Formats: sequence, structure tokens, C-alpha cells
Amino acid sequence: MRGIREIAGGQIPPDILRPMLYGLLLDLEFLHSDAHIVYIEIQEGNVMLSITDPTILDEVLEAEAEDLQPSKVDGDPIIYPSVDIDMPDDPGQPVICDFGDAKVGTGPFEGEVMPDLYRAAEILLKIAWDSKTDIWAFGLMTWDLLEGKHLFNERLPSREESSEAHLVRMVSLLGPPPKDLLERSSVPEKFFDNEGKLKAGGKIGTALEDGKVFWKGRRSPNT
Repeated sequence: MRGIREIAGGQIPPDILRPMLYGLLLDLEFLHSDAHIVYIEIQEGNVMLSITDPTILDEVLEAEAEDLQPSKVDGDPIIYPSVDIDMPDDPGQPVICDFGDAKVGTGPFEGEVMPDLYRAAEILLKIAWDSKTDIWAFGLMTWDLLEGKHLFNERLPSREESSEAHLVRMVSLLGPPPKDLLERSSVPEKFFDNEGKLKAGGKIGTALEDGKVFWKGRRSPNT
């Protein structure tokens, strides 16, 4: 099934994305403050849009009746492949799905979590983490949906090999990590020297000047 970015043609217009993000923030507020759940898996593939106009489904049924898709019989039910639906002009509220890796409690928790390209510094540096990782991933997803591409985009053969490139990019965007963050890490020497500088041989790029589309020419409120 296509993700919401693909359904929208690569980028989601700000006027459509803005209410979606507001709804997702309300969802996360409920999960963190009321349900005491850290979701962990924030990414566009885990966000679905509710349907406000049921006639969309009538059109899908009519199309299926005219051109039957392959099916699989497994006992009583007949299973058909998912049907793609175009992005409506007035999409419904966003719904977070797939809670298979979610953690119950306020934390802190430990362990390897989060999609590769959405990993927070705590995950890379083997530091205990909590609900703030959801907010980090929410910010990255927002960028991806607006720009139509990932802010962190280097994927090497293994998750472990990608960690160094991910940190190099992170330092390019945010600068060196705070000293107290490295002091909480169990593997600081793997990536940083005693002065908190990256050991990586790769060149540290310049923040956000590499191909941004929506944010091009925009200034921070403080500049």
C-alpha cells in the first residue's frame, strides 16, 4: 500500500499537511501523557488518513466489479490485494497504526529501536531514551512530507554501518553534541574523540543547503 507522501504525488502541500500534523501532535500528547505509551515507530508509512466521504469506497467497489483483481482463498474469507486510493481534497483525521514495537510506561528504556533514517542521537549512542524520541521522529517526518525526500538519507548495507554516516549528518545540521549527552553514552569513543569531535573521515556538510525545496529562501524567526 502506498504511503501518504506517494499518494499526494511526492510532497504534501502545507495547507493539507498542517491540520494533519496538528492531529498527530494531539495523538502523541494522548499517548505520552494519558496512555503512557512511547510509540517509537513514527514514520509516514505508519500514518493513515480516515475517510470522510464514503462514496470513495463505492467507487472502489464499482472499479473492482468491472476489473476483478487476483484473490486468495484462505478458509472462509476471500483475500484481495489492497486498492490504492488517491489523496482526497479534504482528507480525514490522521490515525497512527502499528503499535507492535510500542513501549508501555514513561521510561527511560534501552535498546535498538526506531526506523533507520529516523533514529535519534540516543539510539545511535546507546543512551536510555523516552517519549522525546517520538518528537524527534515527528520532526523528521514533517520535513520528509514537505520536501518529498528524507533529511537523513544515507543507508549502508547494515544498520550499524549507517550509524556513523547518520551522526555525521546530524552534526552537520545541529553542531557537536552536548558534553553531557556524550557522558551518558556507553560508546562515545566509537564516534567521538576526547574533545567531542567526530572521528569520522567524511566531510561535515553545511546544514540545510543541499537541495531543500519547500524551505528554500525561508529564514528562522531569530534571523
